Amino acid sequence: MRSLLYLGTGVFLTCVPLFGLQVQAENDVGESGKSEPPQLLEFSVLPVFRAGQYSAEIDAGVLNVGTNYRIRVSIRNPSNEDMAFRGIKPGCACFDVKASSMLLQANKAITLDFTAPVPKKMAIPNASWQIRMEPDTESDFGGIGVIVRYEVAGLLSFLDKRVVLESSLRDDMAEFHLPLILTKPVEVANLLVNLPESFQGIEATVLTKDEKHFLNLKVPHELLKAKYVSGEISCMDSTTGIEDVVYCVIKGESPAAIYPGILRGRVTESGSAVISAMVRLAITINRDATGKDSSTSMGAIIDATFDNKPLQLDLTKISESTFRVSVKLPTSVVDAMKKSKRPEINWTIRTKEETCELRSTISFSE
Repeated sequence: MRSLLYLGTGVFLTCVPLFGLQVQAENDVGESGKSEPPQLLEFSVLPVFRAGQYSAEIDAGVLNVGTNYRIRVSIRNPSNEDMAFRGIKPGCACFDVKASSMLLQANKAITLDFTAPVPKKMAIPNASWQIRMEPDTESDFGGIGVIVRYEVAGLLSFLDKRVVLESSLRDDMAEFHLPLILTKPVEVANLLVNLPESFQGIEATVLTKDEKHFLNLKVPHELLKAKYVSGEISCMDSTTGIEDVVYCVIKGESPAAIYPGILRGRVTESGSAVISAMVRLAITINRDATGKDSSTSMGAIIDATFDNKPLQLDLTKISESTFRVSVKLPTSVVDAMKKSKRPEINWTIRTKEETCELRSTISFSE
């Protein structure tokens, strides 16, 4: 175990050993006799002064999720002058800090004492408890900042709590990776995955690659031909009982899309406007008799209307699947759009395979 001294500028000095560390169980069970006693961690640290303040960072090592810890930090005065404090503020309302004295005498030490939890619901494996010792108004130093860092043991968490996956309809099976965060004692071999009924036909396995963990989903496109599917996926460690869920929406890939989401047009002095948009199409892959990709073929007819009236547009092909569209809006159409509560352009995009109807909201600037 070691202590890292942190400077106000965000630079770490050379690591110095803690003066002492002790881990033991305290006999401070509540009156009911049912609560678990917090584990005691004791540290001694010598702060470093820089940029007008003293700072110290402590490495508490690996701590168990869902456990309370009683932390005692002995802070030694590194100077030859007394340090007086007017208050002590914890960085979280989940714990209170007591000090053995509000005066840190020259070449002496005071003790900070607090009990703090390692939360059961953690999204990242690294966390900290922070304390600010505010200087007395008559003192000319910037106080002392203490950070007790730790790593969480027994963490199982999806990196994202809600995901939307777009599955390609060109392949028989689409594959997705949902990142997982696991820390000991959670083991990949003990993980159980539970899928909702709406995900019947989807294969789910936990994979590890380059020391990173993923929930791998294999989605048959037959599942998404008529609609999207959604539901909660849970992942649980059968040994520890630790569990986390992600809400997942899986839908078929749209045959076409309009970018940006809101089209913006600048009105000229004459009152007319031109609006530009990007149209992206799903690429069609032609395969030969052996199943190998033989060619890529794409074409589209794009029409735009407002209030069921056709709009004049220019179409430029950028690539096999991307087109730039410029829509010319005469003064009468601009005026009508401004009066509309929700001015929109309706798009009809026809490819060899299908027809897609899309809408884009319009915003004007003078």
